[in-house]
Amino acid sequence: MLITQDNNVVGFLAYSKNISAFYKWLLKNKFFQFLWYSFGATIRNPKASIRLLRALTYPQKSQSEDSYVELSSIGVNPDYTNHGLGSILITEFVKRQNFSEIKYIRLATDAINNDKVNAFYKKNGFQLYSTYFTPEGRKMNEYRYYGDET
Repeated sequence: MLITQDNNVVGFLAYSKNISAFYKWLLKNKFFQFLWYSFGATIRNPKASIRLLRALTYPQKSQSEDSYVELSSIGVNPDYTNHGLGSILITEFVKRQNFSEIKYIRLATDAINNDKVNAFYKKNGFQLYSTYFTPEGRKMNEYRYYGDET
């Protein structure tokens, strides 16, 4: 999903209804592009290489019996922050989901030094489901949005 202003992207939201299939497709069809962009990310942040390597095994680890949608990433151009664009993206994204076919929307974000982002998700209706540590020791919060429970 995109928000544009004068033909420029100022906000985006990326998601997948089948994150395992997405990673399999990415590795099968865009492997060299994935390597190219991964190399750039590793140069900018060497610690990112561990997470990128782990992404290669994500298809096997992401199987779940629950039917859910994974909110993978959301971003707003820094020149447009504090204008509500992130909330607009979340609201539109939630409206597009069929909660009779899925149980929830899932996302994960850093738990430490990330108070503004965690507050943003709570403000937009997400509930803290669990906290866990990655193999690299990052403390993560998993949030879920269950739709209108009326």
